[in-house]
Amino acid sequence: MIGPGGPRKVHLPGCVEPDAFTADGQGLFVLDWLPAGAPETYRVRMLDLNDGQVYPLFTRDKQPVPTGAEEQMRGRGRQAVYSRERQTLYTLYTHQPDHQHTRNLLTGTRSHVHAFVHVLHLSERWAYCLDLPDPFGQGPAEGHALAVDRSQISVLDTASGTVLHADAETLEVQRVARIPAGRGVASLALDAPGRVLAADGGTVHVLDRGSDQVLGTWTLPSPARGLRLSPDGSRLYAGGTDEAYWLDAASGALAGRVPVAGLTEILSVR
Repeated sequence: MIGPGGPRKVHLPGCVEPDAFTADGQGLFVLDWLPAGAPETYRVRMLDLNDGQVYPLFTRDKQPVPTGAEEQMRGRGRQAVYSRERQTLYTLYTHQPDHQHTRNLLTGTRSHVHAFVHVLHLSERWAYCLDLPDPFGQGPAEGHALAVDRSQISVLDTASGTVLHADAETLEVQRVARIPAGRGVASLALDAPGRVLAADGGTVHVLDRGSDQVLGTWTLPSPARGLRLSPDGSRLYAGGTDEAYWLDAASGALAGRVPVAGLTEILSVR
């Protein structure tokens, strides 16, 4: 690691992978893979960069997770998105067989969901899983996408044509909206005027965030590999096949494109 004091080595037991820094830079969230010799599942833990020790996370009510109640996940999340202030990291998971949340392990209950959003608070160091109802997680992982802003968490499933909205403060599902079901790779964006931009491959469905009414449908020059709005909200950028292109965010008209060899996905725009 390289920090304010220069390069530093930290030796940890097991099989550990870095995930995200705490908001104050004094800790590093890591994925602790189990069993270390033949990893199948992992738990999220926090490496304190001051003492070099690894600790369990807190529950949402800021209590340490007891021994034996740390949830273990399989595979990698479909998509990870930071909040605008980078205080929270949201990760979308689908197809998690037999996964049990910390709250299930503490209460002796069982979870039967196929998808959820893992909410990791980078300042207060707690984690919580927002369960997504059926049909989320039933279709292809690439048909799912996540977007967040200060007030809302939204998740798209193109296979069923479902868009879910949850409150970013309470972490409770508010409602679901419908678009035509498809088979394309999903991308999702939320804009300031109150619209949801849901891409199913090369088609963008534009929804009013308040009423869920479909306002229009835009056709992209190639299937989207990520959707991101410019900081001023005037342009909608998308990744394409060996290119990036952008649309007028008000009309959906193609406004420009540039070759980018080997582009896999647009993650951010500055």
